[in-house]
Amino acid sequence: MGRDLDSLKAPIIVLGAARSGTTLLAGTILSRHPRVAYLAEPSYIWRYGHAYRNHDVLLPQDATPPIKKSIRGQFARFMEQHPGCRFMEKTPGNCFRMPFVLEVFPDARIVHVLRDGRDVIVSAAQDWAGRGVPRHYPGQPPPARGIRLLGLILREQARLRDRVTDLRSLLELPAYASRLLGVLGRFALH
Repeated sequence: MGRDLDSLKAPIIVLGAARSGTTLLAGTILSRHPRVAYLAEPSYIWRYGHAYRNHDVLLPQDATPPIKKSIRGQFARFMEQHPGCRFMEKTPGNCFRMPFVLEVFPDARIVHVLRDGRDVIVSAAQDWAGRGVPRHYPGQPPPARGIRLLGLILREQARLRDRVTDLRSLLELPAYASRLLGVLGRFALH
């Protein structure tokens, strides 16, 4: 792995329902701290070994030693590019797998964003209709809309070098094709 896993000591895990404000908190506010290394929505890392499941629920027993080692190793590789920083990530699906996340990172600091469910529904409906506040991707000038947003999403999805770390992760790539098709379908409707 190269780097000591101390770079992952007490990671900050931000979670909450989709459209609850996790991107605002983690991606726009907390990620600006100079000593925070932020990784936005690395769900493929959390789903390692379980990519073909049709749900996000993972239990502590799903965090086998090889799976824990792989997840921690992928995050440690990210931290090699951010020496001296505190690791922070946000993946909305983690709200369905907190026992699993805590099995991987028992010392994690959890920030759970709560938003009135009615507001979440309105925000999600506006987002799906193309009228919502666009997501902000760190390092990109906001707001990204239409074809530019699609390009950002496709570029992020195509980073195979980051996604393929061993044979298992290579064999899991087809599981993400349907998710990518769903994203493309949303853009075709607008």
